[in-house]
Amino acid sequence: MTNPFRGELQVKLGAKSYKTRLTVDSCMRIESAVGISLVKIAYKLADGELTLTQIISVLTPALRGGGLNVTNDEVAKMVYEAGYAEGLKVVGELISNILQGHQTDDDTGDAEKKEEPTLLAS
Repeated sequence: MTNPFRGELQVKLGAKSYKTRLTVDSCMRIESAVGISLVKIAYKLADGELTLTQIISVLTPALRGGGLNVTNDEVAKMVYEAGYAEGLKVVGELISNILQGHQTDDDTGDAEKKEEPTLLAS
């Protein structure tokens, strides 16, 4: 079971589902490996300019963070078998999740809702 408030996300790559998790450290490693920020990765993704190497640079640490001990070559094979489009979709889910602060559309989880600050009139 995944916990989206910890950055965990269940993704489907081909016929299999995987638990992923991106930490701040893994995000910094991704930016270093790809050579651009996560926001620019999102732009490249939207423009269809993300390379296979960049896809694997995002997926490998996410899968490792989810508990799967994989190499870049193994992830490349997974993406190849699932299809390039499927790899792009999964990267999109991961980047979206990290940029949005691990929020979900479902507010019925166990996490407490934080109250919005109110301004007091004087």
